[in-house]
Amino acid sequence: MKLTTKQIARALYDALKDSAPAARQQVIENFVRLLHELHIVSKAEKIIADFVTCYNEAEGIEPVTVETASALSATEQAEIAGQLASTLNKKIELTQLVSPLLIGGLRLRYGDTVIDGSIEARLRQLRQLA
Repeated sequence: MKLTTKQIARALYDALKDSAPAARQQVIENFVRLLHELHIVSKAEKIIADFVTCYNEAEGIEPVTVETASALSATEQAEIAGQLASTLNKKIELTQLVSPLLIGGLRLRYGDTVIDGSIEARLRQLRQLA
């Protein structure tokens, strides 16, 4: 039976979740050894990405990217994360992306959702109305 990277990632998550904190290093070492024995080390990057997705889903975490023209302060980041947490009813893992090409406003990305509150998007909307 061939296992998918998602199945392998889920097995690793379950093993880590069910192990004592002191034993987690050994679980990871055993996992890497198993990847080598199964000759699937080349799939490690995909397995790790699937593990992060599995972990986030299980722990109720929503990764969110906020794109702005300039860096946000810690207070602004906390405010955005807080509003999203209450709206989505999840813990928010906020990643900031500074894009000088963005004139102003912000763009949020999470899951398959994009909320574009940029000035560029507003100008585009105005052009469509004219």
